[in-house]
Amino acid sequence: KRLMNFTKGMPASLLPLELPSGAATVSIQLLVGPDLCDSMCAALCNGIRHFHLVVDGDNIPAGNNSLVLLEGRLRAMQVGKALHNLKAHGLHYLHSGIFFTLVTPSSLVGCFEEMHKAIVESGYNLDCWSMNVRGSNKAKLMNGWKVMLQAKRSKHVSKLGLWGSGKGLQDAIAIANTIEKVGVVTQDAAAGQAYDVGLAYAQSIQSHGVAVEFVNMYKPDHSFLKDETVKKVAWELGISPAMLAVKWAEAKKATAVVPFVCRDDSREAESNTRRVLEGSSFMSIHRTYVRDYHQAPPAEHCATALESALPQQLSAIPDPKQAKHAG
Repeated sequence: KRLMNFTKGMPASLLPLELPSGAATVSIQLLVGPDLCDSMCAALCNGIRHFHLVVDGDNIPAGNNSLVLLEGRLRAMQVGKALHNLKAHGLHYLHSGIFFTLVTPSSLVGCFEEMHKAIVESGYNLDCWSMNVRGSNKAKLMNGWKVMLQAKRSKHVSKLGLWGSGKGLQDAIAIANTIEKVGVVTQDAAAGQAYDVGLAYAQSIQSHGVAVEFVNMYKPDHSFLKDETVKKVAWELGISPAMLAVKWAEAKKATAVVPFVCRDDSREAESNTRRVLEGSSFMSIHRTYVRDYHQAPPAEHCATALESALPQQLSAIPDPKQAKHAG
C-alpha cells in the first residue's frame, strides 16, 4: 500500500513494468553467449529491469559430465563478463533493481552453482530458476527437479519453474508437482489468439496461484511482427507490433518473455550508439520502452483489437481433470 501511494505522483516513464501480482510485465529473453552484454545494455537503457538468461545445451552429448561442467563454467564466465561490462558502460549502479531468471535444459542443471556465483557475486538478483523441459524424459526431469529443489531449500533462489510447450510441458508439470508444486510456468503462446488449449491451461493454473509467462509470441522467425494485419492494428493503436504482443500478454495476466526489439525511431538509442562509436563508454538511461508502454492504450483494449483482427483457430476444450491435476 505504501508503495502504491509512493508511485501515484511519479511520471509514467518512471513507473516499473509490473503486473498487479508483482511479477514483471516484460522480461527480455537473452541467450547466454558472447553478445550478451550488448542486448542487456540496450534493454537497460530503455528502462527494462527483468531478464531471462537462457542457456542452450542442445549440442552437449548425454552423460558427459566433464563436458557439462566445462560448459557450465564457460556460460558462467560469459555471464560474469557481461555483468562486469555493465560497469564500463556506467550501468552497474542499477544492480539492486535488476532481476534475472536462469533457464537451463535438464542436461545442464549441474551448472547452476557456477551461474549463481557469477550473478550473485556481481551484486545482482537471481530471482527464479526454470528448467527447459523440451526433449527431457521422465528420469531427467525428476533428477533435474530434485537438484533445483535443493537450490531453493538452500535459499540460493526463491522461485522454481518449468519452460516448454504443449502436452510435454503439461506432463512435466504433473510429474514435478508430485514432489513439490511448480511456481512458475513459461509456455509458448501465439499472440492474438483469443482461445486455445494452451491459454485455457494457463488460466487453469493461474487460478491455483501459479505465475504464467508467455514465450515465442513473435514466432521463431518474428513473422508476427511482419504480419500486415498486426501492423495495421498496431498503427491504429499508436504502438509497435512488439508492444502490441506485450499488451496482449498483459491482458492474459502473463509476463511477456520476449527478445528485445528496439524502436526504429528511437533517437535515444541512436545517441547511445553514436556515443559508443565515438569512444565514450557511458550510456544514457532514456527509458523509451517504458515510456511507450505507459503511453499505450490499456491492455484489454489492445488484446480485443488484436484478437478481433486476426483469424481465430478453434481448439478442443482441455480435459478438466488434467487442468485440476496441474494446479
